[in-house]
Amino acid sequence: PGAPAQLIVNDRNEAILDFLLLSKDAKFMEFNLFKYAKANDGNAVVSFQFAYRFAPSSMTPPEFAKARNAWINLAASYDMNQVQAKFGQKNE
Repeated sequence: PGAPAQLIVNDRNEAILDFLLLSKDAKFMEFNLFKYAKANDGNAVVSFQFAYRFAPSSMTPPEFAKARNAWINLAASYDMNQVQAKFGQKNE
C-alpha cells in the first residue's frame, strides 16, 4: 500500500507494472517489475518478474532513475514468446 507504481500498456496486449518498496526499518528498498502478456491460448496470462533489492545509501535518486529506465526498456523489448514457449512445455 502506498508504493509508487507505474503501469505501461502496449499495442501487443502486454503490460509492464513497476513499483518501489521501502522496508519498514528503511534498511533496504526493492524495485519490482512485472511484464504480463495474454497467453497464446487466450485463456490465461503469463508473466515474468525482475526484482532488485538495495540499500538506499547505495544509489542516488538520479542513479536509480537511470537504472529504472534501463530495466523498463529491457523488459519492454523482451520477447514474451520465450515465456509462452516455456509454459507450453510438459514438465517431466
